[in-house]
Amino acid sequence: MTFDETEKTIETLNQISKNYHADSVEHEAIKCAITAVGSLFEEKGIQRFLKWRENRELTDAQRTHLEGMGINPDTGELLF
Repeated sequence: MTFDETEKTIETLNQISKNYHADSVEHEAIKCAITAVGSLFEEKGIQRFLKWRENRELTDAQRTHLEGMGINPDTGELLF
């Protein structure tokens, strides 16, 4: 799933959630699905980053840039 597809899916789920009361089981289930879709996309991104990173050494500037974006340059995980 691409970023655009993920974004569209999350937007669609948000629109659907508006059809239900905020305290309803349906609304909560949709919010859970939104979190799951976002998490899966993030995990896929981390795996792609690690594969790309396997045979490359980052420069100090690249490491600093990644850290500035909140990304651990060694693992690809978010720092916050």
